[in-house]
Amino acid sequence: MGKEIPQQGAFSEANKIHHALVFLQYSAFVTSILSSLSERITVKYQWIGPSLIVLTVILACLIFIFQSLFNEKYREAEDLRRDGFIDFAFQTKMANIGANGYYDSADIPAGYRRLLAQIHQNSFESQMIINKMLPKSGRRNIAFFVLLFLIAVFSLVTSSFFLAGLQILLSVNFLIEFLTLRRMKNDFENIQKKCKDIWEAVENEPNIDDDVKGTAHIIRLLVQYETTLSYASIMLDSKIYNEINQQATNEWRSLV
Repeated sequence: MGKEIPQQGAFSEANKIHHALVFLQYSAFVTSILSSLSERITVKYQWIGPSLIVLTVILACLIFIFQSLFNEKYREAEDLRRDGFIDFAFQTKMANIGANGYYDSADIPAGYRRLLAQIHQNSFESQMIINKMLPKSGRRNIAFFVLLFLIAVFSLVTSSFFLAGLQILLSVNFLIEFLTLRRMKNDFENIQKKCKDIWEAVENEPNIDDDVKGTAHIIRLLVQYETTLSYASIMLDSKIYNEINQQATNEWRSLV
């Protein structure tokens, strides 16, 4: 894989914002739980409970702000990635930085056949990363969701309706992250299956760029691939990417 790609800088900035966002989510998780417990265990220092609630509200507002900042930077990075993706497939010059050497399909002539290879490779490697992320994400996010939901029920029992609503909102965010990853995994598996079907269909076609129906299927697959990324708007774990990058590349090359 290449060392420099069009979206590298934007994704790096998005990743920093994402780390801050995760920190805020965990902080709000802790303060919301302490807010509920403080109503039972703080008698002498009655100011602690309201202070924790205010802190939780502030953190929730910051989560909203940082989520908006992340979405904006992520969309910018995706636009750059998309330009580099198309540039490499068709040898155009949409991005300021080329992606030569990043994809393992340089030996395939520029055109729809190379585009299909890029979609297939990216889906394959993204699924490998998600497979590594899912177990940890499932254990962590489901545990946080259940715990925070139970605390929300406790808050309802003690008539802390505002705090309960806030806790339910925070708990749902943890669950959504896990469900989004699982949906991405299924979507990438489906895309790979369709890629294989198209490869079999065009195996004997010397130039699929002249095959209107064949190119239509590839364009449809590209739309599905981009839609999967757009709907998810989630950062894949860069540490896992670095760990399995060479393994994923080797396994991909063994398939083609």
